Amino acid sequence: MTDLNNISKIKQILEVALLTSANPLSLDDLQKLFSEKIERSTLRMLLDELKTEWQDRTMELVL
Repeated sequence: MTDLNNISKIKQILEVALLTSANPLSLDDLQKLFSEKIERSTLRMLLDELKTEWQDRTMELVL
């Protein structure tokens, strides 16, 4: 799951999960969203990208 289309899909799934969860989500929680194993380092990288993308919005991603 490393091509750009899949990375984009992973980010979309992460964003939806973060925006709809009533509680904070751990990396373990986020890994459970995917049928294939997503490395923690990949999740961290994508969360950092989302954090940067969200900087211009009225919400903030706190890691």
